[in-house]
Amino acid sequence: MQLAQELKYSECDDTGEEFRQRLIRVFDTKHPYCTIDELVCRPRDAMKYADAVRSDAKCKTLSDYIILQSAMNFRKRKKWPTGMKKEITRTNFNRALADAGYPGDRDAFREFTIDCLASMYKSLSVDHITCYPRQALALCNFVRDHSGCTNLSDELILRAIQGNRKNPQ
Repeated sequence: MQLAQELKYSECDDTGEEFRQRLIRVFDTKHPYCTIDELVCRPRDAMKYADAVRSDAKCKTLSDYIILQSAMNFRKRKKWPTGMKKEITRTNFNRALADAGYPGDRDAFREFTIDCLASMYKSLSVDHITCYPRQALALCNFVRDHSGCTNLSDELILRAIQGNRKNPQ
């Protein structure tokens, strides 16, 4: 469905362009020091961002998915402010996993997280899980529980899933 239709059915009065400007304005105000990719890998922050957009738009029925997926799609355009489109900082996954107490390496962890996603949410792809922050948070808890590694951060888990999307094995 097109953004204009989704906004209409969500009872939001914004045009597509007004909504995109709102996404940028709220993002710039609430999360000036991160990228949208980093934000969606932090489910609690993603929920706060979506709440702020809903509040700013005065539209309570606008879903997290529409807000976050629109921001993820829009960030690829040239109109997205360049300061908000910085390169994602590289994480030494093997070191971060070892610091968290995970016994395997990056490839094993990526495979494990994808298996957890498939086990928990058969209908959600790696492209979509981060646009559903409540489900992403539940998935992170599932990964921590099933790995026996409670020190794994939400961001590390979701970045591993995003990394698998970008570099499938």
